[in-house]
Amino acid sequence: MEEKEWLTVPGVDGYEINHEMEVRRMTRNGWKTINTLQGYVNVRIKDKKTRRSVPRLL
Repeated sequence: MEEKEWLTVPGVDGYEINHEMEVRRMTRNGWKTINTLQGYVNVRIKDKKTRRSVPRLL
């Protein structure tokens, strides 16, 4: 099985995205993949909660 290459999301601590537009975040227990079926993710940027589309994270 081929391992996926994860890239750090710029400006958002603890989030990564791969070329298949899958998003994961770091938790106390390790990495957790986020459900992006609707195409949006809730993230915290500069201590402010916001909702971003997955392509806009890059």
